[in-house]
Amino acid sequence: MTIITSLPLDQIIIGERHRRELGDIDGLAASIAEVGLLHPVVVGLDKMLIAGERRLAAAKQLGWSTIPVHVVRLDQIARGEFAENTQRKDFTLSEAVAIKRALEPLEKAAAKDRQREGGRRGGQGSGKLPEASKGNAADKAANATGMARRTLEKAEAVVEAAEAEPERFGKLLEDMDHTGRAHGPYQRLQAARAIMASREEPGDSLDFFPTPPFATRAMIDHVLPALGIAPSDLAGMTVWEHACGEGHMAEPLAEYFGHVIATDVHPYGYGETLDFLDETSKRDCDWGITNPPFGDKSVRFVLKALNVARVGVAMFVRLQWLESIERYELIFRDHPPTLVAFFVERVNLCKGRWEPDGTTATAYCWLVWVHGEAPRPPFWIPPGCRERLTHADDVARFTTHPVTRRAPPPAPADDVLQAQQYAPPADPADPGPIPECLLRSAP
Repeated sequence: MTIITSLPLDQIIIGERHRRELGDIDGLAASIAEVGLLHPVVVGLDKMLIAGERRLAAAKQLGWSTIPVHVVRLDQIARGEFAENTQRKDFTLSEAVAIKRALEPLEKAAAKDRQREGGRRGGQGSGKLPEASKGNAADKAANATGMARRTLEKAEAVVEAAEAEPERFGKLLEDMDHTGRAHGPYQRLQAARAIMASREEPGDSLDFFPTPPFATRAMIDHVLPALGIAPSDLAGMTVWEHACGEGHMAEPLAEYFGHVIATDVHPYGYGETLDFLDETSKRDCDWGITNPPFGDKSVRFVLKALNVARVGVAMFVRLQWLESIERYELIFRDHPPTLVAFFVERVNLCKGRWEPDGTTATAYCWLVWVHGEAPRPPFWIPPGCRERLTHADDVARFTTHPVTRRAPPPAPADDVLQAQQYAPPADPADPGPIPECLLRSAP
């Protein structure tokens, strides 16, 4: 199932799935030069790298021409062919995770083959699979590396955290591989996440955690279309951003909505100073969209926004916000969201500023209510939004205090104005008809 040998460095293929930020290669190279390579890199029969990209880079830096490798027979592992005398103890926990990930495409292909086979039999097959094909990638990787399935699951959680936030959790990964134990690093990871998830601001805090601009665009470009609402439908509507801060969410909203009302209880220098929760604070709007404050204020924000907005409400919240009996009784029981949309990639929030390259272990989601629409199944916001929906000028605009408003388009030339004089002037107070499907029925 595995062979330990050596390969020329230039014959090892690095696939697209491997990370590009390799960290301190100089330090690793110095360690290898002093004590040697403790763990061979792991490759498949096709010489595709499975694990050990940092070790490979260090070996190149040291001028090596060849490197020790574990050659793993993924095809045999996928078939469940485990030799009892196979050397398993030399795999680190992160390598076991890498083997599991490399097995996943094979398992998916095998599942499709079984589905096709069942279709050819008219769905009348016995339902039994050959013994060697049972199990999934995690089970087979655990068996192949001599680990318990639960150990592999904990190890993968640590690996994922270190990949997402190397500065915060990279040491946990190093400790895990050094000790060969996943439980301790996993417990420390869970404790760190619990602390961040239970973050509470002081009562007098302004609670200012700007939303990255791509997160707002992701809601407009991906979440609302899942409800049949195209971004172009918003051009004739008004949105109220109730806690605008320095404009980090209001500015992206202005890219889609015809009119943006931006208010905040504190004078940040962007919008109007107004306490949204004051019962006298009212504005005419079609949508209410914001990142609400923490604590009990968030519940009051949602309830008032639902009462004020004519069409719908969208709230950007921590995933943990879906919990608690209080929120169930005050909101979710009688006002379930039309859609809960989960980010599959992390959305980093920093107090008082936007960090374009920041990281986080906290998960966030969008809760969307559309009046008159029944709840839908949950929605997952696809990966890649952070890169695809971050505009070229975002860093320049959204790292100022307050954010820099986008310059209005240039006024048309005099000859264009004269050519358009035959058309009746538009009434700025009349944004045009709202699609009938979005209008809330009169009570």
